[in-house]
Amino acid sequence: MNLSVVEELAKWAYAASETVPPTARHAARRLVLDQVGIAHAGAIFAGTHSTQKLFLGKAGNPKATDWVTRRSAYAPYVALGNRCVGDALELAVGPECVASAMAAAEVADSSFGDLLRAIAVAAEIDHYARSWLGEGAEQHGLHAPAMLGTLSATTAAGVALRLNQDDLAGALSGAMSLTPCSPYVSFSHGVSGKTLYGGWSQMLGLSFALWGSTGMHGPTSVLEGTRAVGQALLDADESLEPPKFQPDAWAITGVTFKRYPCNRACHPALTALESIGLPDVSSVKTIDVFTYPYAVALDRRSHGLSPTASQMNIRRTLALALVRGGLDSAAYTPEMLSDPRIVDLEGRITVEVDPSYVRSGVRIRRARIRVTFVNGRIVEAESGPQWGQDCPATDDELYQRFLTLTTGCDAFNPWFCDESTPVRQLVGGGEGG
Repeated sequence: MNLSVVEELAKWAYAASETVPPTARHAARRLVLDQVGIAHAGAIFAGTHSTQKLFLGKAGNPKATDWVTRRSAYAPYVALGNRCVGDALELAVGPECVASAMAAAEVADSSFGDLLRAIAVAAEIDHYARSWLGEGAEQHGLHAPAMLGTLSATTAAGVALRLNQDDLAGALSGAMSLTPCSPYVSFSHGVSGKTLYGGWSQMLGLSFALWGSTGMHGPTSVLEGTRAVGQALLDADESLEPPKFQPDAWAITGVTFKRYPCNRACHPALTALESIGLPDVSSVKTIDVFTYPYAVALDRRSHGLSPTASQMNIRRTLALALVRGGLDSAAYTPEMLSDPRIVDLEGRITVEVDPSYVRSGVRIRRARIRVTFVNGRIVEAESGPQWGQDCPATDDELYQRFLTLTTGCDAFNPWFCDESTPVRQLVGGGEGG
């Protein structure tokens, strides 16, 4: 009997959770560290833990711990809140599963090592789904990480909850039956609801992992079947043939982090600009940016002066960096974005496609900039993103950023936590806190 895609994924995840190598577990630890730091910094940036009023007062069991307030609440709401509180910083990366996995690990009283294994396994599922369906989602104007993140969120939660293979498959199929469409227009128009994208898929994933153990399942053909997700995203006929799931590496070890609080499309141009020393604004006449097609499309699609829309606007991001002498988490505020110097400089920056970065099926994340100074001098630079595949963030760089993001916070520290430590003890202020 042939297994469906979700059944194949569940079968592999169920078995692979016991064989996750140290390199993958370490990569998962890096992801947890960054996500916790971002959540704390996001709460400070917003001036209040906005999800507290929305979700943490709700009754319900099972419960998990909110990272910022250390209060306990209904676990799926906690997963939503822990993920979305730092979203406005636009720093989160990787598969959408850390918040759902940690909440599930608390519910199951799992160890920190169990949590790391669940995240690593989920990252493999996420990589498969994004490779197969990610481009199709984008072609339909949808945000692939949020829409397909339901699979990784459910996998991580299900593995942490120790679901059996059948219930895990049922949870995956059920969650994908309700996965949010997540239109990209929320980003380009800069609406506040965009901050719920990553958290919503994790709330849904954890919810269905909990429900799956009670027998609430979805259709196993939810991805490749007729009138199913894959057929819709790929405009396929009824004979859709999914690619074979053949994990030959641990995808989580290839996760790259964001150096700057903005969309990845802006990073290459910003890195190139920083490489020439961020000149004084008064000395700059014009800046010409040449980069890959998707980055140009996002820049042109950016609508309005909201922080969210500005974080995908290359021209505005470069202007902010020059005026502020660098780009930090406090750059994208309404006050800064309306600064006349930003508006003036943005009007003197152009963004165009560089033909050398155009390759079918491949997104070449690079940018070339040409800065023309008032005195007539011209300086050019080219770069990929800092902390990209060619120069990934070191452990020390990530840890130092975590310390910066959590300055003044009562944050638990997952970096030195032993794998045998219960997650419940970690988030409650025990070992590693």
